[in-house]
Amino acid sequence: MLLDDSFKEKYSTSNFEGEYIIHDLSQRLTMATSGSFTSKYSIDATIFPYISLIALESGSVRSDDTECIKMLKPDGVSSDVFQEKQSNYFFFLMQTIGVEKLNTWLSKINFGQLEKETFNGFPYLNNCLKISLEDQLLVLKSLYFLNLPFSYQSMIDVKNNFQTKKFGEKEVRWMEVTTNGKTWIIGWFTVKKYTYLFVQHTKKLDPKLISTKTPFQILGDLFYRIGYIESGECSQFGF
Repeated sequence: MLLDDSFKEKYSTSNFEGEYIIHDLSQRLTMATSGSFTSKYSIDATIFPYISLIALESGSVRSDDTECIKMLKPDGVSSDVFQEKQSNYFFFLMQTIGVEKLNTWLSKINFGQLEKETFNGFPYLNNCLKISLEDQLLVLKSLYFLNLPFSYQSMIDVKNNFQTKKFGEKEVRWMEVTTNGKTWIIGWFTVKKYTYLFVQHTKKLDPKLISTKTPFQILGDLFYRIGYIESGECSQFGF
């Protein structure tokens, strides 16, 4: 375990408060900011991949219904339009599953922690389900290795519907979610046979100011600093 809070200065100079955690699967080494283990944040739309899996596994949608998988990846429209379309779709899907069944499955995969004694409604909507970066990483790791209690093919389909960019022998797969100035980015970066899982959470310090970099670009700076990518590769990945 390597705790490193020095990168927080990079977040603050870009008008963000940020935390990250990166896990090297080959070396079993984790690098993180200290808040990755102690701070919990609203899960927001990072729950959507698991809602898709729950819907398929519980029979809330037909096993051949691919819409709940396709809705995980932007479809070419503007991000705001897609986000509204995606949120409406998953709101309907969560209603179809039902709160009791949804909670049972979320408990099975250890996703999040209820912060209120009374749980009324859906966690994504009433902001009462929060998760640390460490726990977010653990669930992502189980998805990466196909070790969640869902069908093998469904988990592969969900993984394949993360956004993807490749450059040479390097590939990044990720999901980015922004709600009220708070952004989660979860995914994995592959260099040849080596894979690094990552989770980043940022929050705008001053919503009125234009940030000098996006959370995704800051993540690219982090990869460059660690040595995963070269300076000339940042633009190739959109960092």
